[in-house]
Amino acid sequence: MRIDPFGVPARMLDRPHPDPYGPRRAVREAVCAGTTLLDLPALVRTARARPGWRLHVLGRVKRPPVDLPGNLLLHGEVGFETAIAHVLHADIGLAPYRDRPGIEYQTAHSNRMLLYRHAGLPILAPDRLRDPSIPAIIGYGDLERALRMAETAPRRPERLPDWSEFCDRILSGLPGDGQNGTTTPPFDAATVPDSARCRRV
Repeated sequence: MRIDPFGVPARMLDRPHPDPYGPRRAVREAVCAGTTLLDLPALVRTARARPGWRLHVLGRVKRPPVDLPGNLLLHGEVGFETAIAHVLHADIGLAPYRDRPGIEYQTAHSNRMLLYRHAGLPILAPDRLRDPSIPAIIGYGDLERALRMAETAPRRPERLPDWSEFCDRILSGLPGDGQNGTTTPPFDAATVPDSARCRRV
C-alpha cells in the first residue's frame, strides 16, 4: 500500500484569473471553497465577529438559517475556474469542517485545503486540523485570537505536486521504489493508460 498526495492543477492555477470580488470594500475577503462537512454555525460566528470582512461560501448549503449575517455570502455551486479565482484573490481561506474525530485527514487531502496552501492563504480551521508542518493553518478554538492572526499572517505559498505528477505516479508505479510488484495482467496483455491525457488537465 502507498499513499499518494492528490496535488493541485498547477497549470490552471498559474494562469491569470480575473478578481471575482469586485471593488475591495471589505477589510478582508475570505473564501470557503466547498461545503463538505460544513460547520455553518462556525462561519456565522466568524462573520459576526468580523463585520468588515466578506465571507464567500462556494457550494451548496442545505436549508441555511434565515438570519445569516449580511457579510456571509452563499454563492451556491460554481465552476472550478470560478472557485480557483476566488481562492487566488482571497485574503483568507476558510476550512470550517465540523469539529469531529477523523477530520484530521482533510489537512493533507482536502482539495480546498490544497488550493489554499498552494495560494499561500492563512487558513482558519478547527484546532484539530492544525499541523506543525503547515504554519498557515490557524486553529479557531480561540476565535478572536485566530482572527487577529489571520489578518496579519503573511502569505506562505507551498510547492505542491501537480495533478499530472499524481497521475504519473499511479501509471508508472515509481520504478525502483520496491513497493510495486509485477503488473497483472502484464502490459503486453493490457492497455497502458495514456498518461499524456493527465498532463492536459
